[in-house]
Amino acid sequence: MFLAVISEGDEAPRFALPAVVEGEHRRVALDEYLGEDVVVLAFYPGDFNPACDEESDLDELDLFTMQKDVSVLGISADTRWSHDAFAAEYDLHVPLLADTRREVATDYGVTFEGDLGQALIERAVFVVDHDGVVQYAWSSQEPTTLPDVDAIKDAIADTGGDDTAFARY
Repeated sequence: MFLAVISEGDEAPRFALPAVVEGEHRRVALDEYLGEDVVVLAFYPGDFNPACDEESDLDELDLFTMQKDVSVLGISADTRWSHDAFAAEYDLHVPLLADTRREVATDYGVTFEGDLGQALIERAVFVVDHDGVVQYAWSSQEPTTLPDVDAIKDAIADTGGDDTAFARY
């Protein structure tokens, strides 16, 4: 496991990217969610990567969207058209953002060079609070290593104070 350049307590870098949201193509900005939701940013190596089998590697994070003030954004270097197929194959309901130039991944410090010299995105999760501050950061260069969902759940529960937590559950 490797620590992300963006750490807990840091201001989350803002961005806007092309995305697939419930089958529609549009731009999605982090600022759309701040102030309203706790945002889980889930960087992943790519659509249909080795961690995908009968489930996608985003399935467990998709469950967080059932909480009324939590939004999950999946981010990879794949195109919106690849995201269309990926979302359809795995019945995903989270917005999938296309960071094809890896600019947002670079801003978050989760890019690296693979064994064959290819530019890759780490698997990483950031929990961003209502004010845009990172409350949880995790990353790994190993594409089959999945994040600890309980740690993410705890970070979400700790974000926003008792009133928000009570309303959430």
